[in-house]
Amino acid sequence: MERLGVEYIDLYQIHALDDLQDLKIVMGPGGALEAMKEARENGLIKYIGITSHRPPTLIKALEEFDFDTIMFPLNFVLRRHRCKENDYEPLLKIAEERDLGTIAIKAFAKRPWKTENRRYQTWYEPFDKQEEIELCLRFALSQGVTTVASAGDPKLLPLILEAAERYRELTKTEQEALIESATDLTPIFPRIK
Repeated sequence: MERLGVEYIDLYQIHALDDLQDLKIVMGPGGALEAMKEARENGLIKYIGITSHRPPTLIKALEEFDFDTIMFPLNFVLRRHRCKENDYEPLLKIAEERDLGTIAIKAFAKRPWKTENRRYQTWYEPFDKQEEIELCLRFALSQGVTTVASAGDPKLLPLILEAAERYRELTKTEQEALIESATDLTPIFPRIK
């Protein structure tokens, strides 16, 4: 914290808890959550969040602890190919009821890479045209999330910032049309091995 030049950290996000066994360890005696609660009691952190690529894991975590934020994948391709493992809608409902901060990740994910020749430093193939980026951002923010995390490659950031400058919420009809357009795309979750 001294090197960061801060007296406390605003948000400590426990990241990438996809496996229920890992969640049990983190939330159990002597686990990371215990340390985060102690750090919060001592004024070192203000908020505690949790991240998972699996909404059911986050729902389980919220049954056991009152996190301040949740971070999870949300995009129109996932919505088009909704299944138990990637359905973020029940999670959004819980977040709204509890007034939780919601951070959407993978909002710009198009599909798993089809080739080893990758133009971006992301483990998934992102949408990369300005119009597509704008639709991705508009869709994600139209779901009622608090914020959307940037794509993982800095080359996409100017497109995302431009989309943010021109943001407007999508209508229900526009959302439905966008969801329908993803019929031929493969969602990144659940991961197919």
